[in-house]
Amino acid sequence: MSERGANCTGAPLPPVCILAGGLGTRLGEHVRALPKPLIEVAGAPFLEHQLRLLAFHGVERVVLCVGYLGELIEREIGASRHGIAIAYSYDSPGLDGTLGAIRRARGLLGGRFLVLYGDTYLRIDYRALAESWTASALPAVMSVLRNEGRWDVSNAVLRDGLVVRYDKANPTPEMRWIDYGLGGLTQAALDAAPEGEHDLSALYRLLAQRGELMGFEASERFYEIGSPAALAETDAFLQSPGYAGGAVSELRATIAHLRSPRSGLLGQLVRFGLVGGSVAVLYLSVTTVLSQVLGVPFQLALVVGFTCGLLMHFTLQRLFVWIHYQDFALALRHQVGRYLTMAAAQYGVTALSTAELPGVLGISEEAVYVMTWAVVTVVGFLLMRFVIFHAEPVAHS
Repeated sequence: MSERGANCTGAPLPPVCILAGGLGTRLGEHVRALPKPLIEVAGAPFLEHQLRLLAFHGVERVVLCVGYLGELIEREIGASRHGIAIAYSYDSPGLDGTLGAIRRARGLLGGRFLVLYGDTYLRIDYRALAESWTASALPAVMSVLRNEGRWDVSNAVLRDGLVVRYDKANPTPEMRWIDYGLGGLTQAALDAAPEGEHDLSALYRLLAQRGELMGFEASERFYEIGSPAALAETDAFLQSPGYAGGAVSELRATIAHLRSPRSGLLGQLVRFGLVGGSVAVLYLSVTTVLSQVLGVPFQLALVVGFTCGLLMHFTLQRLFVWIHYQDFALALRHQVGRYLTMAAAQYGVTALSTAELPGVLGISEEAVYVMTWAVVTVVGFLLMRFVIFHAEPVAHS
């Protein structure tokens, strides 16, 4: 499966332009009072599922191109969802078409951006597509699926990493691939088609003819809600036990948001606490199993459990808590050295305080331990944030 989770290394993903302004005429009664993105699928508006998926992959900014009943979409979704900042671009009263909608929104999109149809649910590695596209130096990218006529009429030819022919209106036998629904454009690519052209597929066709359309291969079938039959199929898929939808997708999106730079101090604190709890469970589990199940001497079991806990704690702090889409200021060996020094100091302070302070303060060892634990946790959090993982390296002449 192509979904691999939000990869928080490297640059942020480009903004995603979602084309959500269509009338959805094939859906009939389903869209009489609702725009297509708000149709309920698997217990939630379809756009909600799309945004969860994008958040899971690390997307931070979305521009929604809306038209028919677009004000209902903005009222329902708002300016932020699952840690994604959302802007809205409204079609003209006569509707702009897919390419016209993107051109109208171009001021919100930056130099390069991804394009996603508002009725598709695409299980693809969004970051891999974006990074491969950047490396190609081409002005546009199209994701394609080897279709062989299975899901719809094949409409593309992929050769040596390029979509060399694309035509939705005039498919030919050599077309074994199909437009998957996720693409990418630069601002310069938008100007390749004539000003009066309103169809995005016409722009893609022209870019393919010029040899300027990179092809990125998808491996999972797409789901969409463009027809009643497709809507029923997508609804069944998103509710299926074999797919991590619903509450699990919500959890994934929440975790993705907590890992993003937008989560701020609160996100750091939550992740820091989750790591601490996980390490405590590992430490106790390893010690108990070694000493009580395998018969290892208790002191040796403590040492092994403590070592495992330190390794897990450092790894999770480095890869889950502090990375934040930015490079570490210090080399790994310096991080390890400072971390071990801090850990030794923390346990030394804890041992000394629980030995000396109960008699001085006239309170129990347990109470002293709790107070000490609170202090060293706060100090440890600050040291990891500002001294261990993101301290500025010392310059050497």
